[in-house]
Amino acid sequence: MASRGRRGRPQLNPGFGKPDTKDGTTVHPTILKQARKSGQLNLSGRSFTSVPDSVWNLYTDVPEESKDVSLDNSEDRWWDSAELTKLILASNWLVTLSENLANFGALTVLDLHDNRLESLPKAIGGLKYLQKLDVSRNKLYELPECVTEAVSLRTLLLAHNQISRIEERIGNLSNLEHLDTSDNQLLSLPRRIGHLSRLSKLNASNNKIQRLPPEVGSMFGLRYFDLTHNDLGELPNELGQLLYLEQLYVRHNHLADIPLLSQCSKLKELHLGNNRIQRITTEHLECLKSVTVLDLRDNQLAFLPDSISLLEGLERLDLSNNDLPGLPFTLGLIVSLKSIVLDGNPMKSIRRDIIMGL
Repeated sequence: MASRGRRGRPQLNPGFGKPDTKDGTTVHPTILKQARKSGQLNLSGRSFTSVPDSVWNLYTDVPEESKDVSLDNSEDRWWDSAELTKLILASNWLVTLSENLANFGALTVLDLHDNRLESLPKAIGGLKYLQKLDVSRNKLYELPECVTEAVSLRTLLLAHNQISRIEERIGNLSNLEHLDTSDNQLLSLPRRIGHLSRLSKLNASNNKIQRLPPEVGSMFGLRYFDLTHNDLGELPNELGQLLYLEQLYVRHNHLADIPLLSQCSKLKELHLGNNRIQRITTEHLECLKSVTVLDLRDNQLAFLPDSISLLEGLERLDLSNNDLPGLPFTLGLIVSLKSIVLDGNPMKSIRRDIIMGL
């Protein structure tokens, strides 16, 4: 059996791997008292296999001693407590989460990352003020419907699960600004992801995505898009409609060509390394005049056009491990260029005027 330490936490006897948390007494009353006062409760890293009842009854099981009122009014007024707005249960051993979550209807932040959750309570869908939900590093195989009912969400973190499909109802989250689906088993993205017009950051890296729906071009607020380490053979032309896109990562895919990013006038970083790209044309470069970082390493480029000089603000250029026998002299005209990486190309020499320009 576990014995009690001075601060109310269970002390493990030798030979026992987990504390008993089912009696609800492992959370010290002082922590619960502070939560009622601040509206925030952090119970991360406590090896909980279930959430103690004392947490769910935070506002109903107030200890009698907490209700004593001192004559000088120095004690906290238990009847004037703050509603819980932030609940952190990260880095525990939770397999399920109780529907009692509905007791905290004022939650704006719910952090459940690094647990063993295979499902989520339907109560999440009723948290009408919830703005941030972190369920990364769990064991979810699908995105529960209740999540797409929490329509006030601005940040949804799903990374490092086993999710193979995101349903079209993700489009209901019209307030979403940050979506992280990285390190899952996704084969595609839903068409209604295009309804997320306020989304500014989308990380879908380290999946098995084979295609993108053309509707991605409707995510007009998108600034950061990471598709690194997927199975993409092509990109939709509609990607070029992302007016505010600043960073695009599509490294480690199977791209032989890229679309014209014709309206991406704010693009600063374009990472195309580790693909099968054979050509970059003047038409491509005319759309990339705002780019400062261009990564084309580990492709199959045999020619770089003179029009590379159109990238007047280019600072870093990585052309390593391609098939380039030489470089255009116009590269030396880019006065902003600070770094150029050329290792692994069949070049005998590099023009002196290019070197002098760096």
